[in-house]
Amino acid sequence: VPDILSENVCFDAAVKSTNLADRRTMVINTIGFTGCVYNSAANAVIFGKTDSISVAENLVLPNFEYLCDGIAAPVVLPTTTTGLDYSRLARGAKCWDRQLSAVSSRELCFGAAAAAVGLSEKARLEVNGNGFTGCVYNSVADTLMWGETDGVTPETSTALPMWEYVCAGHAAAPLYP
Repeated sequence: VPDILSENVCFDAAVKSTNLADRRTMVINTIGFTGCVYNSAANAVIFGKTDSISVAENLVLPNFEYLCDGIAAPVVLPTTTTGLDYSRLARGAKCWDRQLSAVSSRELCFGAAAAAVGLSEKARLEVNGNGFTGCVYNSVADTLMWGETDGVTPETSTALPMWEYVCAGHAAAPLYP
């Protein structure tokens, strides 16, 4: 069954035929998938396009149920910070990879951490239930994101090629320039 590649089809026919018409809807591009998805953790239907990722490479999370064009068949696949230093990592690296703690709150992510790594002027978006826990700069969307996902730890957080994690603590080089 083909994926839904139109925002209008996603938010009109798809949500109605899957009894999701009463759910919140949003468009979030360049976050790791292309298509229409019901995010059960956020209780929202999301349409997104990510140019660098094909439909076959879509982000797979336990709380994502992709809506398809045809017979509706959703698929479900199965820290404490000290100090005031923050680091912005290179694309694709996670805090865990550098033995750093994740930023522990939305307020720190959008406040002290953003200021410390030069991202305080960027757009901000809270995105829960999308495969990561912590503070991430999406370089393609030019947006600083805070998110929490049930069951996802800094160790198991998703790392995408366009994401730059902001971590608590000082990382030794090499860092993002």
